[in-house]
Amino acid sequence: MKGMILKDLYTVWRTMRPLFIILLPILVIGIFLIYHDASVSTVIMTETIDSDDYLFPIHMLAFLSFSLTTSSFMNDKKCGWLRYALTMPITRREYFHAKLLVHAIFCAGLVLIGMLLSFISLLVAGIFSPETALNVLKSGILSVFFWWLTGIPICALMIRYKYDKAIMIWAAYALGTLILSSTVSFLMLELMDLLYPALYIRSLYFLLAALAVCMTIGTIIFYRLGVKWMERKGHSRN
Repeated sequence: MKGMILKDLYTVWRTMRPLFIILLPILVIGIFLIYHDASVSTVIMTETIDSDDYLFPIHMLAFLSFSLTTSSFMNDKKCGWLRYALTMPITRREYFHAKLLVHAIFCAGLVLIGMLLSFISLLVAGIFSPETALNVLKSGILSVFFWWLTGIPICALMIRYKYDKAIMIWAAYALGTLILSSTVSFLMLELMDLLYPALYIRSLYFLLAALAVCMTIGTIIFYRLGVKWMERKGHSRN
């Protein structure tokens, strides 16, 4: 499995190196957003910047990990890599697990780069503080968790379907998860208000908790489907 992971990392590095040119524009945009917030804060006579725009590099690069993962599947399908990989002492299940580990590496690596760019933006803008540094760390951890969970369903779908169809199904799943979690959080909030009217809990906490639960359940389901599709059919031509 180690060889499968190294193959994906090397392939993505060779094919996606031009994408790292966008790191400089992302840094510039992050600094611009910080200065923009600073100017707005000055106009309205506030001493702090309430916006979290300095976290922009983290969110942008975390999203890029999603694209790198789908690209690794597309490269394998294009060259018929799975047929050659199965001649080696590796099972279909191990192939799928290697893809999941590669996706986790993409998420963690790109989020770390995004955190570094956020720290640089804060230092350049002169607003680096323990509070902003803690926000960067929290955002980085949550981004790795969120995009790793988000990526497992697309890994399973890329095994079963071609890129376009996999993305369409994943988009429908993501929208359904958001609607379901919003509905559950609303019902939970109404129930809490009914049972404990004196207790105040922000609705955002209910939404995040419901979203985390729904995403975790969906991830488990898609993981089991991915293993099943991988063991029975491998890469389908659907």
